Amino acid sequence: MELTHLALSGYRNLSALELDFPPGITVLWGENAQGKTNLLESVYLCCLGRSHRSAREQQNLIASGQDAAHVSARVLQKDGIHTVEIALSQSGKKAIRVNGSPIRRMSELMGHATAVIFSPEDLQLIREGPSARRRFIDSTLSQIYPSYCQSLQQYQRALAQRNDLLRGIARGIAKPDTLFVWDEELASLGTRLIIARQKFLDQLSPIIIAIHESLTGGREEFLLRYCPSVPGSGEEEIHTELLEHLEQGHERDLRLQSTQTGPHRDDLSVMLNGKPAREQASQGQVRTCAIAMKLAQLHWMKDQTGEMPILLLDDVYSELDLGRRKLLQSAIEGAQTILTCTDIDTAVLPDGISSQILHIHNGQITN
Repeated sequence: MELTHLALSGYRNLSALELDFPPGITVLWGENAQGKTNLLESVYLCCLGRSHRSAREQQNLIASGQDAAHVSARVLQKDGIHTVEIALSQSGKKAIRVNGSPIRRMSELMGHATAVIFSPEDLQLIREGPSARRRFIDSTLSQIYPSYCQSLQQYQRALAQRNDLLRGIARGIAKPDTLFVWDEELASLGTRLIIARQKFLDQLSPIIIAIHESLTGGREEFLLRYCPSVPGSGEEEIHTELLEHLEQGHERDLRLQSTQTGPHRDDLSVMLNGKPAREQASQGQVRTCAIAMKLAQLHWMKDQTGEMPILLLDDVYSELDLGRRKLLQSAIEGAQTILTCTDIDTAVLPDGISSQILHIHNGQITN
């Protein structure tokens, strides 16, 4: 898979621009706050329909003084050219067209452009809370399986409605017995998510182990294990357990006014040399584990589709020592990569690998 063309207007601090991307590695360098991350974000937006940043950081995608923003990407896959166009309005509405036709559901966007993004924040993926690791799972599965994306959105809507109901019951304006309807809905949708996540981790784990061994010379053992909020291994067993936990948790959920059981509470167990990496790993070990997770994500996506996703590296090299930079460089061979850095010297790449070097200053890009 190759991003061949990107066009932006009214997007954050970036001036109206059109860029062509060759295969291989494109290096985008410049000082901080010049628009490097914004450009990577716009590519990711065309893949998942949302920013990779936190909810707070996602605000103001539209440039100051502009009424709207437009992002379009042209991607070459084995079956031909795929186009994605996204229009953002000040009202917060998003209009998305794929291959010239408007989509009705976000799941219809998935698969037309796929990407793995790796930023300095991801180097703390091991030590952050469970939500970061759930995003790692959900963003990967959603891009490859549109049905997973659809189930995830349905689950999130049902969860929001159940939580609204809990608050309504607490205020005395809703009936407690209506909770059982949402228990069944969450159990059915949640079971789909849990089974898909379990299968994903079963497939991803050997890839991570192999990559981590190559990064450390086999001196350390890195393991990931999915930790759902309910036990069970088959569809019927998981559904039964999840439904029972939801029903038995009514009193607790009413007290806290939020749903405490379900895949929105799940996590990954991250173990290094038999101990929790979150507590025991050094900063260098954390970085190596995060690199292994991102590279495994990249290669799992290729294994599922036969297409290597676009790789977006946001100022990661400055966080890595020379040895880890070289290991990362060798591991990304074959992936079209857009790499940002503040100093061109930090993107030391083997001769012939860089296909394009661009400089960005105040939202303007030059060769």
